[in-house]
Amino acid sequence: ALAPATALLTSQGVRVFGVVLRKAAVHTKLDVDAEAALKPITSDDHDDHFMNVLIDEMPGQVLNGICDPNSKWGQLLMPGASSENQAGMHKPCPQHLVQMECTTDPGCVWSSVGLSCVDSPCVAHCDEPKCTADTLNHCGWKVVNGT
Repeated sequence: ALAPATALLTSQGVRVFGVVLRKAAVHTKLDVDAEAALKPITSDDHDDHFMNVLIDEMPGQVLNGICDPNSKWGQLLMPGASSENQAGMHKPCPQHLVQMECTTDPGCVWSSVGLSCVDSPCVAHCDEPKCTADTLNHCGWKVVNGT
């Protein structure tokens, strides 16, 4: 029943990730059942697109790695990106240790107060109208790969 939808998503370059959140370190029958139901609908290779983690580990194991091109899921979500910031991809700003590298990243700005690389205020804009309306921060909408 899911095969046509999965084929359509795959043909459009969509990647499906899955996370089962456990309450305890021990895997209960409910956790195992959730994994059995969720894992098959994730993208191939299912093991690379799936995690089963403690709820307290969600930020560190899953969320913090999504935008990190050096993490397991970050590599899948940002192909071509790396610690060298290839292809102009944005990476977590604190990973830029020098001002020149920071200012070439499209999502970062150099903080002269903290002498560190921080997220650009423009990153918070989720759509083109909000982005282009922010003239105070010199934000500009950029289309990458047609999206």
